Amino acid sequence: MVVEHMVVSAAELDAAILGDLESDCRAIVTTTRGALLVTAGPGAGKTLILARRAAYAATHGEIDPAKMLALTFTNRAAREMRQRVDRCAPNVSSAMTISTLHSLCARILREEAHILDRDGAFAILDDLECHAVIARVRDPAQIDPAIKAEDLLATIARYKDDGVYPHIASTRLKIDPSHRDLYARYQAALEEQNALDFADLIAYGRLLLTNDRLGARERLRERFVWVEVDEFQDTGVAEYEIIAAIAAGSGDLCCFADPGQAIYSWRGVDFPAAVARFRSEFSPHEVTLTRGRRMPPRIDAAVTAIASAESLSPRPDAASDADDVRLIAASDRDDEARAIARLIDDRVARGEARYRDYAIVARTNRYLRELESRLDDLGLPIRRVDGARWWDDPLARDIVACLRAIQRPDSAAARRVLSAMAPDLSRHDIAAMSSAHLLLTDWFGDDVPAGRDPCGAAISAWNDGDIVALDFETTGLDVTRAEIIEIGAIRLHAGREVETFATLVRTDASVAGSARVHGIDDATLAERGVEPSAAIAGLTDFLGSTPIIGHNLLGYDLPLLRRTQTDHGLTPFAGVAFDTLDLARRATPLPRLTLDRIARHLGLASRTDHRAEADARVAGWVAARLIEQIGQTATARMDIIRKYRDALQPVVDVVNGWRSLAETVTLARLIESIAADKAIAKSSATGTIVARLMELATSKVADTPASAAIDDFVNVARLGSGLDEFDRTANVVPLLTIHSAKGMEFDHVVLAGATDDLIPLGRTRNDAMLDEERRVMVVALSRARRTVTVTYPRADGGRRRLPSRFLAPIAHLDTSETLTVSQSHSSTQRLAR
Repeated sequence: MVVEHMVVSAAELDAAILGDLESDCRAIVTTTRGALLVTAGPGAGKTLILARRAAYAATHGEIDPAKMLALTFTNRAAREMRQRVDRCAPNVSSAMTISTLHSLCARILREEAHILDRDGAFAILDDLECHAVIARVRDPAQIDPAIKAEDLLATIARYKDDGVYPHIASTRLKIDPSHRDLYARYQAALEEQNALDFADLIAYGRLLLTNDRLGARERLRERFVWVEVDEFQDTGVAEYEIIAAIAAGSGDLCCFADPGQAIYSWRGVDFPAAVARFRSEFSPHEVTLTRGRRMPPRIDAAVTAIASAESLSPRPDAASDADDVRLIAASDRDDEARAIARLIDDRVARGEARYRDYAIVARTNRYLRELESRLDDLGLPIRRVDGARWWDDPLARDIVACLRAIQRPDSAAARRVLSAMAPDLSRHDIAAMSSAHLLLTDWFGDDVPAGRDPCGAAISAWNDGDIVALDFETTGLDVTRAEIIEIGAIRLHAGREVETFATLVRTDASVAGSARVHGIDDATLAERGVEPSAAIAGLTDFLGSTPIIGHNLLGYDLPLLRRTQTDHGLTPFAGVAFDTLDLARRATPLPRLTLDRIARHLGLASRTDHRAEADARVAGWVAARLIEQIGQTATARMDIIRKYRDALQPVVDVVNGWRSLAETVTLARLIESIAADKAIAKSSATGTIVARLMELATSKVADTPASAAIDDFVNVARLGSGLDEFDRTANVVPLLTIHSAKGMEFDHVVLAGATDDLIPLGRTRNDAMLDEERRVMVVALSRARRTVTVTYPRADGGRRRLPSRFLAPIAHLDTSETLTVSQSHSSTQRLAR
């Protein structure tokens, strides 16, 4: 029995964590150090054991919970793991990092953006936004219009998964030139918006953690010394390399896998390659769990029989009371829907189940949609659950875009807000508003609404007086903790160097973790470094009120400068500051805006090392060239501002009002205020959508001012899934694809549409694909705790349909109908009850 109350003694801890576990599970939980690979089938309690293992490691004094990392496949699974840890070891999960890999990479990239010369305030585009980008950049003359956007995005994602970006695609791979050009335009559009897609999160995360020179790997190894991974069979090579890069520091890596549920090869997941790397690089102790904690004997037997053709993994032993496995052959699709509705309604009427105890699963979204319509007509209380989230509703997306425009505007959010709140603007107008080196985000800033050139201050500062190019080398990338170890500041007048301030700065912290980046070691700092107080005071005097410029200055160097000045009792710099990253975003088409790349693009000599004075000097050269280019379009820029400013002023005023409101009200109240705007609230479903957004805001973020909660909420919207918000308490029957149902459990499962052209899919072309389709069937059946009912129509659209060949091994089990089961594509066998 799991202990729910606060545990205080060692005996209570052990009882809560270990008391109800079998000996094999207990051995896994108490093995908290070293590398471990656990293979377990469905119903073996993998998530429970992972949670107990984390609780045991944290409460027995072996690992600091703050240095523990648990990775799950979905946000819902992360939430469930957190709850399970808390039940037996309260207060542990709040210190741990329990996350999906995509969420972890997003967090790492925001913290380490400086190392890639990126702005850490990047937006994460979801699928619909990526589709919109593809629609804007694809050239019908190059790309067949019949090719779907999702197929093009899948191709791009595969390149990224292989670490191939546009600037190296032509030399690394033989790529169709039209695809290469599309890829380059797509990536440039993301860069223009300061945005990443989901594939970028993994690709850039791997780049950060596998590049010896960047230093991020060492910082992550210090942060996380203990790692465990759920659903390892869903891990591809790129994901594995991120996990391994972190865990290799301590060697403490535990992975749980069920090879029988490896069903994502179509996403590029290569589990055999990932597990082979794990075995080769970590030599893990391997354990196999064969005892199930969930499935009754006959469901277990069905799963075993279907999987045995591959013998991919052990199946749980029979461990509970028997119940039905039922096979129903319906005459057609309508009859199948009636049979399902009657089955569920009858059991509910007898008081043997509630509607929410059931789940209906099918192989494809299309089949599920058509079944949903039929069941809805029959009056069965159902709810569709899939990766398409309810907050993908246009109203919800408009509100999320408004929140992004309030907090940290990006081009995608600006475009959506303008489209919603200024519907008279055409595509041509919006394109014009981002021409002449203007960005759409400028219209939500301070300068453009006031009728000023957003580049005017930088142009004037450069042309009319002194400006200081500034760069730091530091001990890390967290501006709240990093220490400056080298200062490079160059005063420029009319683009010419007139004075330099450069010095090393002593620190008590070791720089070994970042030495590969800047080449400065502890001995050099001890010998040649200046005391920090003297160095910062000297820099403060050197700067005075002179405008400063640097690369990623606004995102990193300036906040660090101000914090360091405050720490030393000095007045923080309050002068004007400009960023070459912003200038380059306006004036170059580069997909990655590192200082080196920009310099080479502009025909300038790039730096040969990563030192502060050299970087400051290159930043000055880059600024000179970019400001010259941007200055040439100043007249055109002001013409555009004058043309559109008055029409957009009402929109800007409303957004500024929300921005002020965000400082004083909760996020839920801010959402309510945004939804009340007539330009936003356009549909009859407004009340429902707003209520769900407010509920989500209340559950996901603390009761703090909205300004402090928006970022976390937007991350949920960007990285979440409709499955994450699936409400299990509503008394309705959920409808899910088999892939969506993976990881979930239900008392009763109905697998619908089990025909031989859906499971396996008709496009299955080889033995490997057929094996994966068999595993898909295993996943479907193993979601059940009590009963499984498999249905299929004998006819569909006037064509005869055969039941899935995978059902042949279980046809001898108790059935309600006589089935004709296909043993192959060309032969059938009559199988009686």
